[in-house]
Amino acid sequence: MRKLIVVVASACAVAAFGPAAFGAGGATDIAGAPTLPIGVKVGHAHTLSACGGYAEFWRVKLAKGDQLRIDYGSKSGQAVQILVLDPSITDQTVDHAGALTQAYTYSRDEIDWNASRAGRYTIELHTIFPCQPSIWYFLTAHLKHATRP
Repeated sequence: MRKLIVVVASACAVAAFGPAAFGAGGATDIAGAPTLPIGVKVGHAHTLSACGGYAEFWRVKLAKGDQLRIDYGSKSGQAVQILVLDPSITDQTVDHAGALTQAYTYSRDEIDWNASRAGRYTIELHTIFPCQPSIWYFLTAHLKHATRP
C-alpha cells in the first residue's frame, strides 16, 4: 500500500508541474517563433521518437545596447543548449549561421549578452546530442534597456 501512495503522489506531481505546465513552448521554425515574454518563465518538454536532434525558437526585440539576461536550464538532466542568433538569420540560413553567443547546461545557467544593434533576435534552444532522448527546458528573459543620453 505504501508503494502505491508514493506512485500516486509522484504521478500527481508530474501532472501538476510536468511538461503540460509549460504550455506549447517555442516554435520549431524561426518564421513561426513566438515573442519571448520578459520576466515570465516559459519552457517545454519534447521526447524524440528517433535520433536527429530537436530545436525550438523564440524571438525578442532589442534596441542597440540593451542587455539581455536569460536564466535557463534543464528540468530532466538532459543537456540544453541556448544560442542568440542575429536578426538576419532565417530558417533557410540557420544551419550555416554562427551564434552571437551560446552556452549549455545539464542543470541551470544564465547567459548575458548586449545587443550591438536594434532588431528582432532569435533565441534557439536545442538538444546537444543527435540521439538525446528528450529535452525539457525552462527559461526566463530579463531585459535592461540601454541608457539614452
